Amino acid sequence: MLLKPCLAFAVLLSACSGGDTGEEAGPADAGILLPLDAAVVPEPTAGYVFDDSALRTYELTVNETDLAWLNSNILLEEYVPATLRFEGEVIGEVGLRYKGGFGTLQSCVDAAGNKTCDKLSMKLKFSEFDKDLRFYGLKKINFHSMNSDPSHLHDRLAYYLFRSMGVAAPRAVHAKLVINGESQGLFALIEQVDGRFTKDRFTDGGNGNLYKEVWPVHQTAQPYLNALKTNEDDNPDVGPMLRFASDLASATDATIEAVLADWMDLDGIMSYLAVDRAIENWDGIVGFWCVNGNCGNHNFLWYQGQTEDKVTLIPWDMDNTFDSPNFFLGLGQPVWNADPVDCTPVDVFEIDGLGMVGRRGASCDSLLRGLGVTMRDRYHVAVARLLDGPFEEGHIATLLDGWEAQLADAVADDAFGPGTVAWQSELATLRAAIATLRGQMQAEL
Repeated sequence: MLLKPCLAFAVLLSACSGGDTGEEAGPADAGILLPLDAAVVPEPTAGYVFDDSALRTYELTVNETDLAWLNSNILLEEYVPATLRFEGEVIGEVGLRYKGGFGTLQSCVDAAGNKTCDKLSMKLKFSEFDKDLRFYGLKKINFHSMNSDPSHLHDRLAYYLFRSMGVAAPRAVHAKLVINGESQGLFALIEQVDGRFTKDRFTDGGNGNLYKEVWPVHQTAQPYLNALKTNEDDNPDVGPMLRFASDLASATDATIEAVLADWMDLDGIMSYLAVDRAIENWDGIVGFWCVNGNCGNHNFLWYQGQTEDKVTLIPWDMDNTFDSPNFFLGLGQPVWNADPVDCTPVDVFEIDGLGMVGRRGASCDSLLRGLGVTMRDRYHVAVARLLDGPFEEGHIATLLDGWEAQLADAVADDAFGPGTVAWQSELATLRAAIATLRGQMQAEL
C-alpha cells in the first residue's frame, strides 16, 4: 500500500517531468468531414486519430543501431529517427523516444541503465526531423504503457469524464504499436497538451501561457517562468499568475468567491473538481505532498489567457485514479473539502536520503478551501450533474462494456500485458470501485 504514493511523490521532488506533456497538440473532436463538393477535400483532422470507435495500429521502423542506443540511454529521453507507417501509408521520418516520470520510466530502469519493464511509454514527434511534417494536424502523440493500470482504462475513462463535463482535457483512445515488425502490444494513445491544444480549446486564440505543475502560491516570477510549456522564448508576461497568487494570498472566506470569480470560470472549475473527486485522483490537485515543511501538488497544467486575466486548469496523468477505499483516509488524512483543524502534514512514508514524506489537507490551500469549503453548495451542483450525466450508472456500464469488447483481442495478443484473465479481473475491480465511488458522491450530496 505504501509503494504507489511513494513513487508518485518522487516525481514531485525530482527533476523528472512527471507525466511529460511536451509543447504541442492538435485539433479537437471534429473528425473527418465528408465533402459536399468532391473537388474540395478538407484536410483530415486529429479527430480521426482519436476516433473512439477504432483501434488502430502504428508501425515504426528503426535502425537497429539507433534502437540499441535508445535502449541504452532510456532516461535521456532523446529522440532517434524512425519511419512511421500508418494504415498502409508511409508518413515519413519522425522522432521516437521513451517518456514518463518516476513510476512509468525511472522505476523501469535499473542502476546499470537496463530496462526492467517489458513495456515503456513512448512519444512520437512528427516535426523532429522535418519541421513541416504533421500527422492529421498533430506534431506529437503519446503512447502510454499502462504498466501501473492493468485495467487499461483509467486514462481513457478519466479523460472522457472530464471532457464530457466541459473541461479542457486531452483525448485518449487505445492503439497497437509495432516496431521493426515486432508487436509491442497495446498502449493508451494520449493527446499532447501544448500550444496547438490551447489554440483549439480556448476562444482567445490559445496563444497565452501554458504552465506545468506550478500552483499559484509563489510571489516571484521565476517559478512560473520555469514551469512554462509555451512562449518560453518570447519574453512571456507571467504577471497574471503573480496577481492571481497575490489575490489568493490576501483572500478571506468572505472574499474568496469573488476573487475566484474574477480569475476563473466557476462552473468550469467545479466541473473539474467533481470529476477529479469522483475518480479519486489521489495524485492530482488535491494531493499536497510535504517534505521539510514544503508542500506541493502535481499532474495538472494552467492555461493563462492571452486577452484577459483568466486562468484554466487542465488535468494530466490519470494512472492513479479509481482507487477505493482511499488509502490516505486510513492515515487520518481529512477529506479534501473538510475544514481542517490542523494543517500539520500526516506522515505517509520515508524516502532514503530525503526523509519523511507527509501529506497535508487540501483545504489548507486557500484556492481549494474556497472551492471545497466556502463554496460547497456550488460544488455539489456540479457533482449532481456528473452523477446524473456522464457518470450515471447505466451509461458507465455501457461505456465499459463497449471498450472491453473493443480491446479484448488486443489484450489477448499482447505478450507484454497482464493477459486476459488478469485484465478481466482488473476490470471487475474497476467496476466495483466505480460503484463505491458513485455511492460516496451520492452520500455526500
